[in-house]
Parts: sequence; C-alpha cells; structure tokens
Amino acid sequence: MNKPNRLILIDGSAYIFRAYYALPPMSRNDGTPINAVFGFTNMLVKLIEDYQEDKMIVVFDAARKNFRNNIYPDYKANRGDTPEDLIPQFELIKRCVEAFNIKQLELDGYEADDIIASYTKLATTKKIDSLIVSSDKDLMQLVNENVSMLDPMKNKNISIDQVIEKFGVEPKKVIFIQALTGDKVDNIPGAPGIGPKTALELIKQYGDIDGLLKNAKNIKQEKRRKVILESEKDIRTSLELVKLKDNIDLPINIEEIISYSEIKKQNQKLFDFLNEQGFKSIADRLKNNSYIVNSEAIEKKESNKQNKYLLLNSKKILENIISNILKKGYCAIDTETNSLNIEKAKLIGVSLCYDEACSYYIPINHLSKETSKKIEEQLDEDYVLEKLKVICENPSILKIGQNIKYDLRILNKYNISINSVADTMLMSYALDNGRIKHNMDDLAFNHLQHNTIKFKEIVGSGKNKITFDYVELNTAVDYAAEDALITLRLFNLLFPRVKKEKNEFIYQEIDLPLINVLSSMEKNGIKVDKDYLKKLSDEFEKESKSLEKKIYNLSKKEFNIGSPKQLGEILFLNLKIPGGKKTKSGTFSTDSSTLNDLASRGHNIASFVLEWRELTKLKSTYTNALQEQVDKNNRVHTSYGLANTLTGR
Repeated sequence: MNKPNRLILIDGSAYIFRAYYALPPMSRNDGTPINAVFGFTNMLVKLIEDYQEDKMIVVFDAARKNFRNNIYPDYKANRGDTPEDLIPQFELIKRCVEAFNIKQLELDGYEADDIIASYTKLATTKKIDSLIVSSDKDLMQLVNENVSMLDPMKNKNISIDQVIEKFGVEPKKVIFIQALTGDKVDNIPGAPGIGPKTALELIKQYGDIDGLLKNAKNIKQEKRRKVILESEKDIRTSLELVKLKDNIDLPINIEEIISYSEIKKQNQKLFDFLNEQGFKSIADRLKNNSYIVNSEAIEKKESNKQNKYLLLNSKKILENIISNILKKGYCAIDTETNSLNIEKAKLIGVSLCYDEACSYYIPINHLSKETSKKIEEQLDEDYVLEKLKVICENPSILKIGQNIKYDLRILNKYNISINSVADTMLMSYALDNGRIKHNMDDLAFNHLQHNTIKFKEIVGSGKNKITFDYVELNTAVDYAAEDALITLRLFNLLFPRVKKEKNEFIYQEIDLPLINVLSSMEKNGIKVDKDYLKKLSDEFEKESKSLEKKIYNLSKKEFNIGSPKQLGEILFLNLKIPGGKKTKSGTFSTDSSTLNDLASRGHNIASFVLEWRELTKLKSTYTNALQEQVDKNNRVHTSYGLANTLTGR
C-alpha cells in the first residue's frame, strides 16, 4: 500500500503581510498595487516546484470577526487599519491561487490557524503527514512527529527541536507559555510582568496552567505569586484565545485536495493572470518549468519562437552542422550520460550549439521504458562519434563547455580527445569567486535571468527516478539542447569580461591547464592495497569491540554507544558524573570537548568512548568505504573540483 501524499497547508493570510512588507511598492500599468501579489506568486511557484507530489491547499483568514471576539471582545482590537495599498491585493491573491488551480479555503467565524489545526488533526487520523507553510508562532503548538512547519521567507524547517529551542518547552505546552506572556499584537492580556523566561520557569515547575493556578499560593516570590493570583481570569481567557480550534467542520475534505502534479492543466488561465499583472519574469520562468505547466499551456507559436531546441537524427543535417561549426570555428558541447560516476557512465547523447538562435541534441543510446531496448529514432553511435571526432580533435575549433572536464572524460572513454577548450564555469570562477555559485542553474539565473529546466523534472525522484537513457526523446531534447545553448550564451557574456577585467592569466594560465592535469589524475586513479584495507578494517573492528566491553563494564549495562542521547543518560544519570550540560533539544551534550573534559578529570569511560568513536569513524568512512570504490585494477577514481575553493588554487 502506497503512503498517502503529505498535506501542504499554506497560511495565505500570514504570507500576504510578510510579502507586502518585504517588497518595495510595485504597481500595474493601471496603477493597481501588486507588490504582495508578486511576492505571493513567487512563493507559490517555489512551493509547487518543491512539493508538486503533495496535496496542497491555501488557507485564508475570514475578514469578519471570529469566535475569539465572543470570548474576549478586545481580541486584536488594537490592530491598526490595513494599509490602503494592500486592500486591493487580497482579491488578486485569491485569483492567483485560482489561476494555479489550487484549492483555497476561508470560513466565517474562524481564523486560518484554526482551519489549519483542524486539517492537521484530520490528516493525522488518516495517517497523512502535514507541512504548515508559515512562520507564525501561534501554529507551533501543532508541531509533532507528523506535523512540521516551513518558514517560506527563510526556507527554514521548523520541527519539534526548533520549537523547543524557541520556547523551551515541547510544542503541546507552547500555549501555556503564551497564556502567561500574552501577546500585545493580538491584544491577548496574559499576566502582567510575566515574560518568556519567567513563564518557562513556572511551566517547567508546575506542568501546565491548571497546575500553576492550583499551586499559585506556593510560589515563593511574593510579587510573582501576587500577579498570578490576581490574573487568574486573564490567564484562563488567554489560554482559550491562544488555543487553536481543531474540530471545525471542513467543507473541503482531504480526498478532494490533490497534488499539483495531478491538477496541472493544459490551459492559458495562469498565463493570462500573470500577463494581466505584468509579471513577465514569472511567466518566462514558468515556460521552461514542467513542474508548473505542461508544454501545451503555452501557445505553440510562442513555444517555437522561444525554444529552438531541435532533435537531430538525420545524417545529412548532422553533416551540415559539422560543416557550419568548421566554418564558425567554435561550438558549445555537452554530453548526457546515465550516471555521474564517469567510470560506469555510458554516453546517451550529445548537444551542440554554434549559434544562439538554435541548439541541437543528438540522441545515441536512449532506451524504451517498456522493453529496455534501444529505440530506433537515433543515429548510429559509431557514426556520431566519428563526426564528433572531426570537431573535438581539431585544434582550430574552440570547444566550449560548462565544467568541460566531465565531457572531456566521457568522450575520452570513446577514444575522442578534446583540445582547444573554454569553460564557462572556470570563467565565472575567475571573475566572481566568492560572490555567486558557478553551476549552470545559478549562472543562467544570475547572468541571463533564465530558469533552466531542472534535472529532477526530467528524471523524477525517489522510487520513480529513472536514468537519462530512459527519458523520452521529446523531453530529453529540451533539457539537453538547453544546456548547450545556455553554455554558448554564458561564454559570449563572460569571456569579454575575462579580458576586460584582466583575468586572462588566472583563467588561461592557471585554471584551464588544470583540466587536463586533473582529468589524467582522475582517469589513472589512486592505487590502494585492498588486502591491507581489509586487514585494517578487521583490526579496527577488533579494537572497537574490545573498547565496547570496557565501556559496558564501566556503565554496568549495554547501550548504543553511537547514540548521543543514550550516552548522555549513561554518563550523567546512571553514573551520576557531575558537570552534564543539556543542549537546546533537551539532551545531554556528549561532543568531543565534553568527553575530553571528562577524560581530563579521570573518567576512563569518556576516554574509551573517544577512542571508540575514532576507530569506528576510520572504519566506516575510510577502510570499508574505500574497499567498495576499488576497481579491478585496485585503483580508486575520484572527481576533483576545479571551482570549489573560495581562497587560493
């Protein structure tokens, strides 16, 4: 039985305000303000890209008063008026969600937080995990093993540990802290003068609000005791206000909420909305994004105009292209394989581009998903390699690549040498090291304002992931040919900068020559003594077992030495060693500095654990792992990064 898709609950109301205040004023041509709409739309695109296989719904606050105003009429009474230029954006944001075909919900009498709480409770009963997209502290009471949060502005995950770090208590007790401290923004009274630190002390001591109020007379500090006793009504009212209602009768059941990959439709509605707002950058971004739209969602004439990526399976056309490259004197080249492990990788296809107007993909070894046999609409491998050899080994033709070392090594396996090369990754490294990343996706976005087709979009992920040789040709051509076209565009942009900014020596004399040096080192590999590695692994295993016995003798019981939690309990609870310090997650610290301190104070068990850790690390990371990487010639082949370090080469 397949595990149900996770439920993504987007706190739409909270994000509207965050987007509004985070972005400068923006307006459409007709003067309608749209900065919050722009921020919200970008957030939605990112979420769909990351969670397209999960159920997704956007939840909004109802505009009218809710049930909390019946409990406490002054609830949120101190909030100012909504900014005038934000008011017309609410309806546009709801239209945005509708344009994406995503479910949305608001209910009179309830806040978005209550709807989210009800959905998480319902999802748990159906054994569905939930992800709340919000940074609202009021929602943190819902976090548990099945429910987590995501701050979309910071792209930060919030789980049980993060809630404990913020409040000092587990999520289900957050409401007790909030009931005591109150909330000035929402006009929740709380107990006057009780801040987060004092509230935490009280809840840790008395467990919850009932326990605190029942024992309030026993509080030693007179001022604190008086405040709690005099504020009992406000505290209980505050508790009712901060506690989320999780039993709402939801008009949209979870079965009706489906993943974006299921609701993606082939229509123009989304692009009509984006064009109406003037969001050209988002529209352009989506045209190459199969997470959001199918190719049919864009008019064919526009698609043909924008994406001149051609499948090349004709000998005559290939010969014409080779002839044109010989005349031009340069081309961008990119190889596609079925593995990142060069030693095991097989060449699946090659992309060529010598003009920014058009790029070609030559499939060679694509397979049928049904039969795993080579499909027919491809040129013969030997024929293609023979033609590639003509340009690759011609020193008068400049071959341009993005991390061309990989392509060089792949083609070298097929007895093709590449000389006279340029590398856009290394140009970026020479020009902008420390400022931006040098991979193609980032370079395309930063320099060309272009969002590339992502590899994960093409091959999938998880159990549905396939290797590139099983990607259908009409899908592979856009991804592969795009790489070559973007590489050529980057070269035309970056190479003049290399000259103008006087980085030619670093690029030409230091970085480029390293390509052949490192390629040769990778190909030759490093010879290792497999028998000796085996011997070392056995010795490490024997020594670590001996240490385990010593540790168990001192602890008087067996436990998982590799578990920091269990080790901390053994050291500081069972053996009662003084000086134990807890981390933010509530477990005892057992890092190397803590253990070294204990060892220096004469605690042998700490010394044994440190030695055990060193041995097991050596065994798992080196002596065992290297044995698995050794080839038939007893050599280990690695990949050396050319553009990784920030300082020095």
